[in-house]
Amino acid sequence: MQDNDPIISLKERGLRLKQLRELMNEKRQDFAKKIGITRVTLSYWENASTLKGGLHEEAARKIIDIAENSGIACGLPWLLYGIGDAPYHKDENNPPQKGNLVVDKQKEIDFFLTSSTLAVVASITDGAMSPIVDAGDTVGGLWQAIDDIALLDKTYIIEIENGLQVRKIRKAETKGCYDVFAVSYSADSKLPFEMKNIILTRVAPIIRLWR
Repeated sequence: MQDNDPIISLKERGLRLKQLRELMNEKRQDFAKKIGITRVTLSYWENASTLKGGLHEEAARKIIDIAENSGIACGLPWLLYGIGDAPYHKDENNPPQKGNLVVDKQKEIDFFLTSSTLAVVASITDGAMSPIVDAGDTVGGLWQAIDDIALLDKTYIIEIENGLQVRKIRKAETKGCYDVFAVSYSADSKLPFEMKNIILTRVAPIIRLWR
């Protein structure tokens, strides 16, 4: 998954890093020492506000190892991109709790929405886009004028009369219109599998996924 807005990505990445550190009950000074960086650097990673610097993959892998050694399960995709479950204690008496993920998920969604005036999120309510996204997932993107993007094999948040929807799109035979379609037949979908000649002025390529 590409970072369409690097500033937003770094800010959210920093927020997840802080969540992980607090779950490990680590003070910033001690945690920075384990990573092999200064407290100032760690503070910058957690509060990233510009494109320069920020948590990178090499350090993220090291942090994942440190968390694992501390009994915390954390996936690299979650730390870098917010994909997958939030970190949790691996203790047998404390299995993964989805309840904790709900809080983290909503906090990240709220943060995403305030990070850009173009930010938009949509909840998936059916299986029409499975296996890309499934019912219960939430996706985020940044609105773009549809003329400004290349209609590659991507999944988009779109806005039609039915409200926000997540679909694939392609140019229609009618100039200025688009065909909107799902990838799976879903009995619980309120929309047809394909809708032709839809007028779209903007779309939001999906850059975030919360499960």
